[in-house]
Amino acid sequence: MSPDQVEFFEKKVRPILAESCYKCHSVEEGKSRGGLTLDTREGVMKGGEGGPALVPGDAQKSLLIQAVRYEDKDIQMPPNKDGGKKLTDSQIAVLTEWVKMGAPDPRTASAVKKLTGLTNAAREHWSFQPVKKPSVPVVQNRAWCATPVDAFILEKIEAKGMSPSPMADKETLLRRATYDLIGLPPSPQEIEDFLKDESPYAFSKVVDRLLSSPHYGERWGRYWLNTARYSDTIGERVGGSNADYRFPYAWTYRDYVVRSFNEDKPYNRFIVEQLAADRLTDLKEPSDLAALGFVTVGARRGNVNEIIDDRIDAVTRGFLGMTVSCARCHDHKFDPIPTQDYYALHGIFSSSYEPQKLPVINTVEKDVSKDFAKNVRDLEEKNFNHYYEQVARTNGLFRQKAAAYIKYAYLVRNGASQAELLEAIELKSSQKLNNETFQALEVALRRDRALFGPFIAFKEGRWAEITEGGNKGLLPGVADLFRDRSVATIDQIAAKYGALFSNLGNR
Repeated sequence: MSPDQVEFFEKKVRPILAESCYKCHSVEEGKSRGGLTLDTREGVMKGGEGGPALVPGDAQKSLLIQAVRYEDKDIQMPPNKDGGKKLTDSQIAVLTEWVKMGAPDPRTASAVKKLTGLTNAAREHWSFQPVKKPSVPVVQNRAWCATPVDAFILEKIEAKGMSPSPMADKETLLRRATYDLIGLPPSPQEIEDFLKDESPYAFSKVVDRLLSSPHYGERWGRYWLNTARYSDTIGERVGGSNADYRFPYAWTYRDYVVRSFNEDKPYNRFIVEQLAADRLTDLKEPSDLAALGFVTVGARRGNVNEIIDDRIDAVTRGFLGMTVSCARCHDHKFDPIPTQDYYALHGIFSSSYEPQKLPVINTVEKDVSKDFAKNVRDLEEKNFNHYYEQVARTNGLFRQKAAAYIKYAYLVRNGASQAELLEAIELKSSQKLNNETFQALEVALRRDRALFGPFIAFKEGRWAEITEGGNKGLLPGVADLFRDRSVATIDQIAAKYGALFSNLGNR
């Protein structure tokens, strides 16, 4: 299974199972109601008295999905009678998506044994041992070694009965070093200068020049930005809301990282600033407060616990190389991290806060500020003009085919018959109805009953309210339009609205 699938299970699926299912279906808890356990992949696939809990790739045939949807009154999970509560729609959607993607599950029966934290056995793991300075190995071709590191490489080469490759020519060496350190090719002039330099320090001068280049920090800072899950946005636009999904000042953290690499900042200082720059009394520059972007420039979807989980994950993966987030629901299955440690970290992050008024980390000259403000105004005006052009275009498209859109909205209503849904597909195709325009109509139907009251009443089976004079709250023009009591079909109602919007367009 792919890393993305493992992360989907650990972040979304396992928490649901642990919170809502393990109480009755867990080897670890010693409970297997109905012969079913859900805390291992083997248990899920084996199933219980009713057979396998799921069919990978097919949610409709999976008993687990049927049970959480409460489709069968005899198979409901979690059961209401035991004080359980039906899963939320979003939780059911997560489990359904998981099954559709093949139910990837990294758990194994052998991994069920509960860990108890940092035991003596855990302390002996190689990754927790202090760094030691090893002795330099003795090699045969000592003349090949320019540094002690070369001896370690040559030892492995000679052990395989091999010999090192020939030395690279000067131009190849220059290209390798330049691409490696700044991610760009050497210029023709740089190649020419290096080829002409016959001094024994020619290559050392090249390396010093490249390390002094601002491109060095841009090249190597990218790798740390990946570790810090850097992004200019919060990850996604949640629920189609109009909230600003961008991080307008994310670039200040990016620039901090690039600057730190170029300044050769000590790694221990680099760590401290990213976790606690606001608590340091010896910051050299206010701009170093941007280091806290390591914590704050991350996903913002979901509730506060999801945000904190993302931050714990970034800090522990980035600085410890460990997936501590696995301990959110259970003691870590592979590393000595108990759930207690996870929530100790959670307490630290939940007691930290982001100030509503961000600190000023730099100032600009007035002239530059003026030019920037003017450019922003020009861009905003351009964007607003484009927005209103699109609104006018959408309105125009709707007015031209208002009758078709109204009828389509009726045909795809909740409870529509199969024949009506097939008719809707045909109508959408023949009239070339636009999805975005229809979505805008759906929003209007929910908000504007003064305009769409008659249609809504017909769609909901309350047409008698309109024909019997129930026009209270309707716009005068709409009330007049539907005084005709002979109107009784969706085609007639759609035609009325078509005429109404057509007249608006003519005005």
